[in-house]
Amino acid sequence: MLRSVIAGVIIFLLTFIGLRIMTQEKNAKIKSWKSIEKKKADERIENLTGKKQNFYTKFKIQAEEVLKLSNSKLTYTHFLYLTAASSVVGIAIGFLFHNPLLSIILGVAFLLLPLEVMRIKLTSYKQYENEQLQSTLGVITNSYLQCDDIVKAVKDNLNGIEQPLYNIFSEFVTLNSFVEVNIVKNLYKLKSKLNNRQAKEWVDILILCQDNKDQKYTLPAIVQQMGDLKSIQEAANTVMYKIYREFCIIAGMAIAVIPGLKILNRDWYDILTTTFGGKCVVAIVFLVIIICSIRVIKINKPVEM
Repeated sequence: MLRSVIAGVIIFLLTFIGLRIMTQEKNAKIKSWKSIEKKKADERIENLTGKKQNFYTKFKIQAEEVLKLSNSKLTYTHFLYLTAASSVVGIAIGFLFHNPLLSIILGVAFLLLPLEVMRIKLTSYKQYENEQLQSTLGVITNSYLQCDDIVKAVKDNLNGIEQPLYNIFSEFVTLNSFVEVNIVKNLYKLKSKLNNRQAKEWVDILILCQDNKDQKYTLPAIVQQMGDLKSIQEAANTVMYKIYREFCIIAGMAIAVIPGLKILNRDWYDILTTTFGGKCVVAIVFLVIIICSIRVIKINKPVEM
């Protein structure tokens, strides 16, 4: 029993301290404004409905939002099937090691796994979209400064715009050319389809330009701001790569300790895998790694002002 306690304390402390030291300093430097927005959104919903959101409601809202923003082809129903299948795999892994507590932890963790994977995809998609917006708005701005016609400026550069922005700007040209020649109204429609603060501000300036052409000279400043944010994003990606690398190394070492004991000390390995105390220690180690994994994923957000 004493060996079980010693083995458990060593593994748990090494795992917790290592992961905590790695993430604490980084979390202090990288703050996500989206977490603040999410909290405010939850509070608004709770104030309107008069009741606190349960786990399923929050999960559904987050899943549908991530699926929509990441431009995924999965429906929410298919996503639920994928989530359920993932949870079953986690439970099966736990039972494979004859550890019911580990089955519960992995079952819940794998239940959230598809959502966290979609969050990673959303972050990559959002960064790609911001880069495309910066280059697209830059080209359109240069054309607009020369011709003073935003419809012509967009139309002349339409072939150089990639998806998903092509459909958005193509619809803008079509509306002004064949449906309703109301540039201000169609600019508002364009603004509603852009999921970027600087891009929305860029459209606001274009709306002002319809009454005052001198406002167009403020457009390059917005494009330049987007370029600065792109540079900051590249620097943040470098930092995040180091975080991911360090986390994977430490988490891998923590997990490798368990089968490593089979070679170094078979008695300790048997205690960890066969006794109740040992199984609890293994489950706690995986729980700490899972919690830290979620925290690492959440701090990686696109840079915006």
